[in-house]
Amino acid sequence: MKYRKTVRRDWCQLAKDIQRQVLVTILRDKDPAKAIQLVRDTIKKIKEGRVSLDDLTIFEQITRPLSAYEQIGPHVKAAQKARARGRPIGEGTVIGFVIVKGTGSISDRAEPVEDVKPNQYDPKYYVEHQILPASMRVLKALGYTEQEVLSGKVQKGLERFIK
Repeated sequence: MKYRKTVRRDWCQLAKDIQRQVLVTILRDKDPAKAIQLVRDTIKKIKEGRVSLDDLTIFEQITRPLSAYEQIGPHVKAAQKARARGRPIGEGTVIGFVIVKGTGSISDRAEPVEDVKPNQYDPKYYVEHQILPASMRVLKALGYTEQEVLSGKVQKGLERFIK
């Protein structure tokens, strides 16, 4: 299995860490069940609010003036909010943001990390858009489905992938 080090800025640190832990557990320990349990434990911590904002913060760079963006992604929306609150934001700024609970699009719910309290992050977003996609990049290659990971009910017979 080929693997490239994660350099994606649009993933929070926790997603990068879980992807690395899953890969190491599979390659070193040869234990996919343990890797799946790591993912399940991480999801549980997120849902219980036991994850720090540092681990959930997503960092992206502002690459042009805010007014030049046609598509307003989460990082742009967070930068606009930070600027409206008096912070200097310009081309080249790396903005840290967290997706918070509430209604509206993901972009609308992106808040500069400095303005977020620990209980405000959206657990559903972090499970569905961060942890599962990062971990499934590895687990899917071994034939596991998202449903198996979420349910903890793994089909037998996949040992042939791990030798």
